[in-house]
Amino acid sequence: MTPLTHDVDLPPVRLRRRRLGIAAVAVFAAAVVAMYTYAFFFAPRNSPDKVPDRAWAASAQAICADARSRLDALPPAESFRKVEPRTEALRQRAVVLDQAN
Repeated sequence: MTPLTHDVDLPPVRLRRRRLGIAAVAVFAAAVVAMYTYAFFFAPRNSPDKVPDRAWAASAQAICADARSRLDALPPAESFRKVEPRTEALRQRAVVLDQAN
């Protein structure tokens, strides 16, 4: 067979596989085009992650600011670098980690 074979030169099994492969690629390409068409032109533009209650957002901001100030008050991990023995440094860091969580 020559490198450029025609469908008439192929055995029926290979011809069926080739057509099935071409059909699979065509279906995949059509699905990708449909997905992007929907995403760019028809999908809703509003965000599902927004909370409509602004009072809730304000109270959450206050809670987060309080938590941030408490976390900032904890000693940083590098402050345990010179603690000896190392097991004691790890124990102290574990206590701080429990407080942070």
